[in-house]
Amino acid sequence: MPIKPLNSFILLILLFALTSCAATTSSRQVHFDGKNSQAVALSPYYLPPPEEKRTDLAWALTLKVSDGVPYFGLIKPNQLLADPLFRYFTEINLQSSNFVPGSQTSVAIEGCQGKYLLETEINSQGEVNGKINYQNFSDNCSLSYDATVPFSGQLDLATGQLTVMLNYKDLPAQMGVRNFRLSGQLQLSLNAFAGEKQKYTAKVEMDLVEIGGQQYHLAQTQLSWNLAAPYPQFAIAGKISFEQYGEVQLVTDSPLISHSKNGPPFDGMLIFSGADGAWRRLYFPKSTDPGALRIDGSNGMKTMGKI
Repeated sequence: MPIKPLNSFILLILLFALTSCAATTSSRQVHFDGKNSQAVALSPYYLPPPEEKRTDLAWALTLKVSDGVPYFGLIKPNQLLADPLFRYFTEINLQSSNFVPGSQTSVAIEGCQGKYLLETEINSQGEVNGKINYQNFSDNCSLSYDATVPFSGQLDLATGQLTVMLNYKDLPAQMGVRNFRLSGQLQLSLNAFAGEKQKYTAKVEMDLVEIGGQQYHLAQTQLSWNLAAPYPQFAIAGKISFEQYGEVQLVTDSPLISHSKNGPPFDGMLIFSGADGAWRRLYFPKSTDPGALRIDGSNGMKTMGKI
């Protein structure tokens, strides 16, 4: 018996369903405007609080810096996860000649507030297991962790090449009265035999949700440090999704250079690409004034501030 063709009403319903499904699964690029340009360009260093009403976020951030008010951006949560591991594995003077399989070690490090305890064990096959116990720890009195994060990895006992993976879900974080939950993973790659003066990377996926505020997502993102250069260099590349605005592609056009590893940059440039070929640029032009920043865009917008 021949199959009857669908009537036009049913076809219309199916078309609507398919279109709606496609719209929800495809990413929405940011359409830059006067309200979101600075929020996007500053996001690696500054996430404004929910109560912030000013659209000139560069000026709002500059005032916080001047008054000594803490702040943080999307780099900081990953830095708080990566730094303890990098510091530990480059300071214990681990070498193939002095490696003792199965040895358990721990260190306690105090921060600007609180402390963390890192425990690890490496077996004879180079398998690494451990945990970081954050106790209200913050390295600069901004974002703090108060939880335990396990990690595992693999050490090449001949070359010292080390890969460590952290997976975390609903990791609580706090800064003053602001509360956050983070979920994701971080894969850190470094050389455990090379000491601090080296290049290393972290591949990142992260959801950051502010309780009563916005949600952010880092996808296919890589953080890169070069501590072998005359001055520390940092780069970031990947995708940032803003619940309120959409998604941008972020690249480092020139490395961010600072006097200390986590200090404010005095050189370097980040570019954020959105919808319709539009872009915004964050750069640091003053070697004599670390942290002084400029933001401009494909539409001719310009502003300045300081981190």
